[in-house]
Amino acid sequence: MDMYFLTSELDHILQDWGEPSAKQIHRILAEIRTGIAEHPTSYRNFGGYWQQIKPLLYARKRPTPEQVVPALPAALAYRDLHALGTNLTTHEETLYHLWERGDGRAELISVYDPAMEGAREGQLDLFINLEEQEQAAQAFLTAPQDFLPRTWKQHGDQAQMDGDFHRAVRCYKRSALLSQDAIYRGEMWLAMGLALEAAEHHRKALLCFENAYEKAQEGWILGHIAHSWQSLGRIDQARYYYQEALQHMPGNPEYQAALTQLDKEAVGAPREQELQLDRARSA
Repeated sequence: MDMYFLTSELDHILQDWGEPSAKQIHRILAEIRTGIAEHPTSYRNFGGYWQQIKPLLYARKRPTPEQVVPALPAALAYRDLHALGTNLTTHEETLYHLWERGDGRAELISVYDPAMEGAREGQLDLFINLEEQEQAAQAFLTAPQDFLPRTWKQHGDQAQMDGDFHRAVRCYKRSALLSQDAIYRGEMWLAMGLALEAAEHHRKALLCFENAYEKAQEGWILGHIAHSWQSLGRIDQARYYYQEALQHMPGNPEYQAALTQLDKEAVGAPREQELQLDRARSA
């Protein structure tokens, strides 16, 4: 299943969710439908979970509690994460989300539902665009600091210090999208990667580090890519990137130590497989 949250995080979300009644489920779905009716593009805040909960929102029959778990709790948790206590919205930000596919690939996915984009029937596109421009201008006049990249970097740094790594990722992403500087955007990709690594979202972190390296071509970023592969148990890929990092930074003790550790893991892996096979045979 495509997802943002790890299985361990989803377990906590479901634990907090508890066992709501069918009546409570229907009330939650009704509130979501009302919110989307008032702000049609707000469906994008659900990220990739939108495709999982859309059928629940507009089903002819009221879904049972069993049908909404775990899609709805995860979608609500992600939507709450996406809300950063400000009226600032950007087209790119709500359209694109870091995601993991069922096969383990991490991607920056596009969330665009033509049916929902055309939800405001009776309004010409011209008036819709004028309305959005007016809202954006008003938001800037009300809180111009919210349109400064450094504001959101500071929010991200604070969230990182507080251990709120997912919130940090959201802030760094917003900071990157508000900036026109390619080098600065690369720094924000790196910051997102470090926050995701801290949250043990290694595949998403890997995607961020690769984007950061593409923009900066700094050898030490290869060390972060190597560490992500190592955390994913891909010794071959980790060794390759540590060696590449050493080409840029010869004699770096951290990378040399990491390669030594990888060699030990590579030697131990076949032995562990033999032990597992012996245990299976004995059983």
